[in-house]
Amino acid sequence: MATRPRLVLLCLLAGTTMDVGAAAAQSRDPEHYQLLLRDKAGFKSGGHIQGNVGVTSPRGKLSISHGCVVADGRELVADSVRIMAGARAFDVAGNIILHTGRGAVIAGTITQPVLAPIYDPEPLIVPDPFDAANFPPAFPIACGGLDRAGRAGEAFALTPGSYGNVSVGSNGRLTLHAGTYQFCSLSVPKYGGIFVEAPATLNVRDLFLVGSSSSFVPMGNPSQIQVNVQGPVARVGNYSVFNGRIFAPRAHLRFGSRVIATGHMVAQRLTTDSNPQVFTCGDGTVDAGEQCDTSGPNGDQACPGACVPPGQPDECTCGGGTTTTTSSTTSTVQTTTTTVTTVTTLPEISPTTTTTLASTSTTTEPSTSTTTTTVSTSTTIAPSTTTTAPTTTTTIVASTTTTTAPTTTTTIVASTTTTTASTTTTIAPSTTTTTASTTTTIAPSTTTTAPTSTTVAPSTTTTTTTMATTTTQLTTTTTVSTTTTVSTTTTTTLPACVPAPTSISSNFNGTPIRANNFIWFTSVFKVDGLGSNPVTVRFDDQQIQFTAAGTPFTLDVPSASVTFSPTATLATTTFNTVTNEWETTLPSSGLAGNDFVSGLAFQVPFDFPGGINPVTWSGTFSSDTSGLTIHWQWAAAVYNSFSNDYNSLGVKPTDDNSASIYQNSDHAGTPENFKPFVVGGARGGGGSNFTGSLSATAAASCP
Repeated sequence: MATRPRLVLLCLLAGTTMDVGAAAAQSRDPEHYQLLLRDKAGFKSGGHIQGNVGVTSPRGKLSISHGCVVADGRELVADSVRIMAGARAFDVAGNIILHTGRGAVIAGTITQPVLAPIYDPEPLIVPDPFDAANFPPAFPIACGGLDRAGRAGEAFALTPGSYGNVSVGSNGRLTLHAGTYQFCSLSVPKYGGIFVEAPATLNVRDLFLVGSSSSFVPMGNPSQIQVNVQGPVARVGNYSVFNGRIFAPRAHLRFGSRVIATGHMVAQRLTTDSNPQVFTCGDGTVDAGEQCDTSGPNGDQACPGACVPPGQPDECTCGGGTTTTTSSTTSTVQTTTTTVTTVTTLPEISPTTTTTLASTSTTTEPSTSTTTTTVSTSTTIAPSTTTTAPTTTTTIVASTTTTTAPTTTTTIVASTTTTTASTTTTIAPSTTTTTASTTTTIAPSTTTTAPTSTTVAPSTTTTTTTMATTTTQLTTTTTVSTTTTVSTTTTTTLPACVPAPTSISSNFNGTPIRANNFIWFTSVFKVDGLGSNPVTVRFDDQQIQFTAAGTPFTLDVPSASVTFSPTATLATTTFNTVTNEWETTLPSSGLAGNDFVSGLAFQVPFDFPGGINPVTWSGTFSSDTSGLTIHWQWAAAVYNSFSNDYNSLGVKPTDDNSASIYQNSDHAGTPENFKPFVVGGARGGGGSNFTGSLSATAAASCP
């Protein structure tokens, strides 16, 4: 038969950028492709594609529309590939590669043509997964048994077995326990959720539907949850979330607008509405190219707290690419360590100088900042016409500048102490001088040195203290006036931002809260003074306190670390189960609204009355950067179904409607995977109020 031309490369407009590389063999492993289609794949505008996409059939087509972005290191493979205006791909392999529109970019390599036998005459994947002879043993899928239609707001569970048509009501929840299921159809039309315990296999003969604003959520390892669909339709609706595996060899797989899809999917063809978000990291296993996987049990053990979450460049690697993890050191400084030497020249009246020494403890932890502190001491000796002069008190005032008074007599005592952990110094806070007579004969000077006790640990930090004492005598007959200025310069290590305790008291609304419902507490903030460098803000020692029906409650809230990174392109929030703290990474600039800080899920042990007041959230802010002002608030909403597995909640990291994978108008702290289960109570009214109303604002400064 005739052989069709194999090399067709069209660059229709000069705005296209590419790098043509040498032809290379394409992977024939179906697991290599997050999305594997038989005939066609089409992504509409604004999509974010984090996985490999392959179309296996000869003459198969793949296109990405304007504004779509394929992550670095990912590839598009099809017989015909089209990159529309303003779209960005990385590696592209095909026989016909079309660039249409200004600004289309291929940032990686182009493989053209694809080496035979791929597409001529064989499909991309061999053996062909779309050949019925290679279908899983569950095909053909049989079903039959109980039909179950959930009512609005109803939560119910099923055990493994065979069923007819099963659907979840609006704002309802279906829990499927681990095992194998047969369904004639399985659907959650709107505002509902299907929660599946791993391992599980769901065999669906006809329709599989996750409707608008709904969720398909794994409980356990998502890669162990397999959905097999024999029918012609598998759909994930607008603003919905799917995490698992789909094998639908005869189906049209359809993603609605702003869908978030994670896992591995095989279908006859794929189409999407605008802004689909497709991720590979988060399937519960450490796959090829991944170093870690935050969604799997202990999946971040390779680098706890530094596993780059889904949606970030270099996702599922140990702190690579654009993610910066900064640990902050909190130091407590109570005073400045000083050795004071005082030289005083007085008239010969048998002067006696009495110095009372008070010990002061300074604890300084390692840091990279240096602060210079000057201690100025002024001693005034009042005029006297009797044998005893009035007592004079020395006041030590700390400042951040160095003041040296004019001197006539100066004694300099230099002290160098090497210390790492702590320095303990005794400081003379006051000096009392007693004058025995009013004669004007000058007596020898008396020098009083405060004892110094220093605890020295191995260290690389040097503290230097320099004293200068000046005595000026003004005499009129029998009046002696002496002014002494002690200038001290101390170099020590201090935290960039001293921890700032803060609290906010507010109240719950009048709606009672039923026993076993969950209160979802969230805190948010805005930070001023970030600058252009990475900044980490911590919120520690958090507690929520209130009294319900005469019973006091004190709830400990997990700590939080929020990093503002100038190189971050996507806002993310994860919960580190090793350190038991929230970890959020945000772009340093360009965000609108509030940012998530921390959250707590609390299951109500008995019926709570409405109107609980006060409810107080307290904690301590600190940072590795000075000059910040933090404005924070808290909120609380009630859910009739929830999870204490914080990584399963899908917490939105920021109010901004385009900065995270949750491109909607929900508030920061919204548990996106559990929105269907919000009800009235705490500080929320249910409906679309997923976090509750915010409290008053409190400010904390990092000077």
